[in-house]
Amino acid sequence: MFKKIFIFIGFLFITIFVLTKYTDVNPREMLAGIFFVDSLTEKQLKAKSTVRILVVPGHDNEYWGTEFEGVREADLNVELAEYLTNYLRQESLFQVYLLRNRQGYDEDYLAYIKNNKEDIFNFQKENQDLMSALVDSGLIDSDIGFNSNRKSLPEVATRLYGVNKWSNENEMDIVIHVHFNDYPGRYSDGVGKYSGLTIYIPDKQYSNSKVSRSIAESVSEFLGKYSAYSDLKYEKSEGGIKEIQGFIALGAYNTLDSAGLLIEYGYVYEPQFTNSNTRKDVLQEMAWQTYLSILDYFDKSSEKENVILPYEWNSNLRKGINNDEGVLALQFLLAKKGFYPPSGSNLNICPISGSFGNCTLQAVKDFQKEYNISPASGFVGELTREQLNELE
Repeated sequence: MFKKIFIFIGFLFITIFVLTKYTDVNPREMLAGIFFVDSLTEKQLKAKSTVRILVVPGHDNEYWGTEFEGVREADLNVELAEYLTNYLRQESLFQVYLLRNRQGYDEDYLAYIKNNKEDIFNFQKENQDLMSALVDSGLIDSDIGFNSNRKSLPEVATRLYGVNKWSNENEMDIVIHVHFNDYPGRYSDGVGKYSGLTIYIPDKQYSNSKVSRSIAESVSEFLGKYSAYSDLKYEKSEGGIKEIQGFIALGAYNTLDSAGLLIEYGYVYEPQFTNSNTRKDVLQEMAWQTYLSILDYFDKSSEKENVILPYEWNSNLRKGINNDEGVLALQFLLAKKGFYPPSGSNLNICPISGSFGNCTLQAVKDFQKEYNISPASGFVGELTREQLNELE
């Protein structure tokens, strides 16, 4: 394997030396382009008559990821993934596969993993060896390690590389991994200090990077209407989009041909995910906004902008009401109309959670002033409810 690689690299060096001696071509960029040519372009993707989408809820009942007060990440992942899959299946353009539902993994995928462990390992190793050779030659940059002496892969890595290999063989166009976030050092029953979503995409040197970013930008735009972007220093980035090289799910060692996104929809301990009465509505809304973003990417749209809206308010609302669907709908409508979060604040401080606190109080006051509702006290009484119901 290595002998063939180095012979090929030597031939390329000679060819490019001749070309660059008389041109302004950057040899490193030329070589990188040869090895990591786009596996799928935005133009190619948008021209397809059928778009094959694989939805992968992260973790499972054996490896459930993080948790908060008994709420497991794996359960949140699969619930949101099911909503997203059902929404996407409404469109004839999309052929959608869900890797795992609440009953368990897809049987074909399980059989594939069971019967192809050696092939999956060799697939990973060949791509790793090629990338290692390119890194050693100075042709590409790497921030991940290489282990050429490994004889097998850990079970979780086998499953993830298996997803990539299976996806490539079945010509998937988009792979969406659904996750919820956490950070090291937080106790399982302790509320953490970070909040917000992050959309991870493949490193810019990988073959699926450009098309993945183009989709991520649309997803970020829609999710960002009602959710904050992560304020963890490592994850802070424009539009919540973060390139990464080492995530297997996104094609570590250039192992994924399709567009790949790993969406951390927020931190597992955030109130919108822990409030039992409103969690389902929030997960459905996040799945719906993801669905709308994919539609928009393909120049399609839906008349329905939200899941929870329109909503009819029949009872008064005031500061101190928590975990309430009416408050949640109120926050969504205020956000949609530009009143929430209130001026001077943001969605990290004021998440849309279904709890009526100071953020919602100020937003209601601003709404009442705009619509000449007196007094502008922040109390949602009959006049304010009438105005809210009129807007929806």
